[in-house]
Amino acid sequence: MIRLRRVEPGFRPWGVMFIAATLLALGCAGAKREADRAYTGGLATVEDFTVHEPPIDTGRVSITVRGTLPDPCTRIDRIDRDRSAARIEVQVRTRRESGDICAQVVTPFERTFQLDLAGTPPGLYTLTIHGITRPLSVSGNRFDGSLDPL
Repeated sequence: MIRLRRVEPGFRPWGVMFIAATLLALGCAGAKREADRAYTGGLATVEDFTVHEPPIDTGRVSITVRGTLPDPCTRIDRIDRDRSAARIEVQVRTRRESGDICAQVVTPFERTFQLDLAGTPPGLYTLTIHGITRPLSVSGNRFDGSLDPL
């Protein structure tokens, strides 16, 4: 049989509350807060892009990307690409320094970069940037995967 202890009217479980508060504080102290990071990374919002193929075979194409950034303090950090089979996927990565005070105004951008096609077998590819796709015809070049911002 279990016997229950009667709690006096003035009793407060301070010890239990102290232990719970201490554990909560220690658990939060180990987590890296957004404000503690040097910068915040993300992806740009891409609305459209255009592929400019040169008149002569240079092994590169220019790609102009248009879209928006969440605020004027966010900038394009780098262009990443991945190729698998007949698909080339490009991501426009952003960076915003932590602690910057900035107006929360959507900011349009336009950026042109070079996609090196040296090493890509000839054929028809699908170029995808943030869900938007365009056909890309490669003739006689090989792709090594480098991207050079202009």
